[in-house]
Amino acid sequence: MYQHHIILCTQQAMPSDMIAKWYDFVKTYGPDDIVYPYTTIDGDVAIEYGIRDGDMQHCYIIPLARDLTTDETQFIVATWEHVFVEDFDIEISNQYEVSRNYEYDINEEFETRARHDMKKWHHNRWVTEMSHGGWNWGTSFSESKKTHPALRDWDSLPESHRRSPEFNQKEITEWIRNLI
Repeated sequence: MYQHHIILCTQQAMPSDMIAKWYDFVKTYGPDDIVYPYTTIDGDVAIEYGIRDGDMQHCYIIPLARDLTTDETQFIVATWEHVFVEDFDIEISNQYEVSRNYEYDINEEFETRARHDMKKWHHNRWVTEMSHGGWNWGTSFSESKKTHPALRDWDSLPESHRRSPEFNQKEITEWIRNLI
């Protein structure tokens, strides 16, 4: 067992694409750089699978760079519960099991993070589509030269050029479900 880790335990074994999504979920919704930066020679991420006695016998262990705080763990549990329809348990290295019966309002924080991620995804998809159409980044918009000042990734884009549709809670929930 790793010194710092988070474990997802389920009743049924998960397919490999869902295991990869669990890893991506912890990496995305956990704090920055929480996932231990380890890969195998083949480029696979370090995630271990184990079986134990009990109802939640299939366990997926992700090594972490440090222990999660209670708030960080509760956010991961609450957001995973929001989109994962099957029963599960999550355990962390510094606390045996996180209860899912706590009062933790994720609505505002969850929506803010998800809305930002959706806007980023939407913009980056637009950049890809425009690039395939022959457009390039330019200091000014020019239809004849096919240049646009917003044709760069979201993180490099000045706030003044960050334009994306507003997404409602239903669209956010559906987007997160599609990620899983």
